[in-house]
Amino acid sequence: MTDNFSFNQILGDCVNYLETLKQYGIDDFFIKEDSSKLLNYEIMTCSFCGSGSKIKPIGFNNFPLNIKVLFIVDMPKEPENRKIFSEDERVLFKNILNAMKLNINDVFVIPALRCRFLPHEINGKINDFQNLPCSGFLKRAIKFTNPFCICFLGKDFFNKININSIDIIKENKIFSTHSLSSLISEPALKKDAWGIFQKIMDLV
Repeated sequence: MTDNFSFNQILGDCVNYLETLKQYGIDDFFIKEDSSKLLNYEIMTCSFCGSGSKIKPIGFNNFPLNIKVLFIVDMPKEPENRKIFSEDERVLFKNILNAMKLNINDVFVIPALRCRFLPHEINGKINDFQNLPCSGFLKRAIKFTNPFCICFLGKDFFNKININSIDIIKENKIFSTHSLSSLISEPALKKDAWGIFQKIMDLV
């Protein structure tokens, strides 16, 4: 009985190992030093979710230095065009930065999910976020950007991914407010969002 259990456990470990090799590639087992180049490679070759859009995940441009505020959204609007915001959201975000007296070089924006998902898929992906490669990508991106504080644009999204459980850099100040699309569709939410932005301004 013990021998069968041990054999089955070893066999299961081997299967998991081969599945990991298939998913992440053999490089992960030999490259010891992490880098933004490696992170981008893993993002662009990830096929874990097989998102409905069938578009490669969006990677990163150069990671900036001395980031005051890292803004995190749920997913990119147009990963094929490397766009995280829609045009309306882009205009609103620029106005927010101006009101906060932040330079574009003071901030960085990343999506937590690297692909664009269909409306019926997004909740499932967010609810299972901790089990997705995107969770690891997010943690490593935060490590590279090393921001002074973090602001999630999307309250429901922030609550669902349970930020404390994925061990994001604890010394960072973490805030959350409404998504830009919500602020556009429901202007009354802007007062609540501005209260959060003012708290961030007091820190940076």
